[in-house]
Amino acid sequence: MIPSSLTIIGKAYEVQLLTVQEFPANCGETHSAQGIIKIQEGQLLYDEADTLLHECIHALDERFQLKLTERQVYCTTVGLLSLLKDNPNMLQYLVHAIDKN
Repeated sequence: MIPSSLTIIGKAYEVQLLTVQEFPANCGETHSAQGIIKIQEGQLLYDEADTLLHECIHALDERFQLKLTERQVYCTTVGLLSLLKDNPNMLQYLVHAIDKN
C-alpha cells in the first residue's frame, strides 16, 4: 500500500492519490512548498511505485537544489528500480544497515 506521508530530508510530504478525472495531465507531481506529492491512482503497482519514486527524486532535487532535468530524474528512477529489481538482496541489506544505524 502506498504511504500516505513521507519525510524527505526533514520535510513532511502528504501523498495524495487522485483520480484520473481530478488529475488527468500527469501520473505524478511534487509540490515542495506545500509539502504534497500527487499520484494518479489506478496505475499498475510497479508503475505507481515508479511514479512515487520519481516524485521523491524531484523532492530531493528541490531540497538539495540540484537542478536535475526531467531526463535525469527519469533515468535515476529507472536505474534505481532496475538495481533493486535485479539485486533483491540489496534492498534487504539497505534496510538492515539503516536499522543498525
